[in-house]
Amino acid sequence: MASGAGAIIFAIFVGDYPKQALVTCTFNGQCPKCLVPCGQLGKYDSFLLYTQSSMISTYHLADGDMHQFHQTCHEARVKPVVNPFWASLPLGDIFVSITLDILYQMLQGMVKHLIQWLIGIFGPSVIDV
Repeated sequence: MASGAGAIIFAIFVGDYPKQALVTCTFNGQCPKCLVPCGQLGKYDSFLLYTQSSMISTYHLADGDMHQFHQTCHEARVKPVVNPFWASLPLGDIFVSITLDILYQMLQGMVKHLIQWLIGIFGPSVIDV
């Protein structure tokens, strides 16, 4: 989005989960917004959020020692991407801009839950029919 003064403002990113992981430089199976461990996805605990300012300082290391850059990215649990597009957008935060992915995060999760609930009530043989 462009402001009245012509500044580019990154307000929101709408995309499915694979694109969210791609844009935020996180790995598949990780949350694109917070530092929840992979085995705890779906738990109702609070975890630290990624912050764009710390990620930008991590990605600026690509201008120097590449070994240190890769090591720092590994410790931060992000992909070692040189100059992600959002690093030059000071008025936006990619991690805050990610919206809920209704298809992958809600509908498929609800369908999986519903199927397991129905199997528990009626049994797998009735559901398979």
